[in-house]
Amino acid sequence: MTYFNTTHATDETLRRYEEKADSQSQIIFDYLRKNKEFGFTPEELGAIFPAGIPITSIRRALTNLTNQGLIIKTVTKRKSKYGRFAHCWKF
Repeated sequence: MTYFNTTHATDETLRRYEEKADSQSQIIFDYLRKNKEFGFTPEELGAIFPAGIPITSIRRALTNLTNQGLIIKTVTKRKSKYGRFAHCWKF
């Protein structure tokens, strides 16, 4: 499971949230796999999927996919629009 039920959703609502989280993770995984020569920050992925996946969901998916050993968090960092450096992830 890749959804963290911090709002204590139940039954059908919880199932929908879990499916959405799984779908978001799959979209990000597929994108990284198809673009494996590049690394992406969460913010860069947010610009690629602006309406479909909130930045917090992108970060959750990247963490879960990394913990599952499906992608890697690189040592490469890029400056975000907020002036902070963020790690890049890649397949």
